Order: sequence, then structure tokens, then C-alpha cells
Amino acid sequence: MKFTGIVLALVLATNARAWNLEFYSDFKHIKTHGTERGVCHNLRSSYDEKTKMIYFDPSTPSYPDPKGYTAYSKADCKGNKYYGSDGWQYPDKNGDGTRFRSYRVTKN
Repeated sequence: MKFTGIVLALVLATNARAWNLEFYSDFKHIKTHGTERGVCHNLRSSYDEKTKMIYFDPSTPSYPDPKGYTAYSKADCKGNKYYGSDGWQYPDKNGDGTRFRSYRVTKN
């Protein structure tokens, strides 16, 4: 029981120090977080939605804060790019949304 509590505390502490990037559609949203920068990450395949809003919180108390992120229309950080920074962004001004398949948090 004590081991489980220690593991849970470590997981929560790690998440508290990480940046957060969230993609929102009309019906789903996906949350990502971490401390890595400059590494391409594919969104999970179940998120096959047109993204209407993106929220990015770069706060990482134990690390230098990243400047922003790049979302890509194709897997492996290929295709059309959308650059974002701190706070809420609305990638498609028409309101139709844009499909994103991968992202990369920028290096400082």
C-alpha cells in the first residue's frame, strides 16, 4: 500500500512540472504533457477529429519554459503546420476546425 502511494505521489509531482498541450474538437479532447522539447509526438489514432481549439500551458517550474508548439496535419510531424504559443488558440478562423495528427513542443 505504501509503495502505491509513493508511485502516485511521484506521478503527480512529475505532471505538476510538465507543460500541457490540449486539443479540443466538438466531441472529444486529448491532453498531452511532458518536459521534452523538439521531439515529434503523434496524437493517438482515436482522435480523428477536426480541432477547434488548442490550449497550451508552457509552465515547467523545474525546467526552462518552452516558447510554443507546432501542430501538424500529418503523422510524424509532416504536412501543414500550425504554430501556437501560451494560452488558447483557434487554428481555423472559419470555425470548421483542422485535423491534426502530430505535434512538437519547441526548443527554447
